[in-house]
Amino acid sequence: MPSGGRACRIVCPDGRAISLSPGATCEVGRGNLDVSFDHVSRTQARISLDATGSTVLVVSLGGNSTGVRADPTAAAWTWLAKGKSTEVGTSAQLCLDRRRTTEALLTVELDAAAATAAAASSSSSSSVAKLPAGATVVSLDSDDDEPSALSPPPRSIAERVDAWRIVWDGSLSEPLDAWLNATQPSLVSRQICAWVQVHNHAPSTPGYQAPGGGGHFVEAPYLPELAKLAALERKPKAAKEACAAHILSTAQRQGYTTGKWILRVPPAVADEVWRKVARATAEGTLGCSAKIGPTLGVNANEMVVCCVYVADFANRPEVRRVLLALLALELRVEAQLCGFKPDAYTGLGINSGNQWKLDPTIYSVADVKEWPA
Repeated sequence: MPSGGRACRIVCPDGRAISLSPGATCEVGRGNLDVSFDHVSRTQARISLDATGSTVLVVSLGGNSTGVRADPTAAAWTWLAKGKSTEVGTSAQLCLDRRRTTEALLTVELDAAAATAAAASSSSSSSVAKLPAGATVVSLDSDDDEPSALSPPPRSIAERVDAWRIVWDGSLSEPLDAWLNATQPSLVSRQICAWVQVHNHAPSTPGYQAPGGGGHFVEAPYLPELAKLAALERKPKAAKEACAAHILSTAQRQGYTTGKWILRVPPAVADEVWRKVARATAEGTLGCSAKIGPTLGVNANEMVVCCVYVADFANRPEVRRVLLALLALELRVEAQLCGFKPDAYTGLGINSGNQWKLDPTIYSVADVKEWPA
């Protein structure tokens, strides 16, 4: 075997690929699938390639199981619960959704070209002297009496991605406008990033949520009521209402009360829409957070999702306030507002066409506009 081993690629359902050099690790989840898989964990599984480039370790990290099979011809899947792992070869397949195996399928392939590139990159980077953290670069060619500090080069899109997201941290070192210019959705690819996101950085505003808020989603307490509803051949309105009420009350007990207004945006206007939504969120006009999907390489006829978050779905005055503030931005795509969806629904996979026949949103735009102020 060649020195350093062989690299591999993780090929996603839409043909995008993640290259892994020997000894490297990557994480996969909902960002590697289309937007209808918002119930899949952001980090569903960790994939590691050993130093020889011949064995892949898969560790399941999400709330749902991760499927693994030896190769595309294998009929049976092995489903790994959270925290479980297994080793497979470099022709294996992974599945991130047990209910939609063909649409959530990732394939491991050998990639000799990636190995060559990784080796070249490693060789190049090792020859460059690294400065200690916080060091200042000083120009020695300046005509000035005092040495001039040089600004660090702007970060690339790839360098900004963390856990499949690009998030503005509110830092004064990069003002919001500069960050928006550098990370607009049209510059970001779904291949490396799932969301561009901004949080509310104005603590005195109604929509602000302190870091670390939002509770913790645990799937198990929701499942018995969902199973009862799934077992009914017909889904009576009363049964669906009872199940929905149980989901919301369980979410409140878990403190997992965040939810979002969902806006579908054409790629052609996504940069403009996002700039308004992001600025309003950061300054405290909207809710606790907002995010939008990347549009680089997206078909012009395909909508991307923009989510505007509220910290508590049960806080009706706040849900209404955020909606009216969003409409006041005059985005010109208000007709694409799909309704308000709790994050608990997202975690449970309650999307359009779900098996329980539940409405995937709990509030409509028309209804909320009629709520008393």
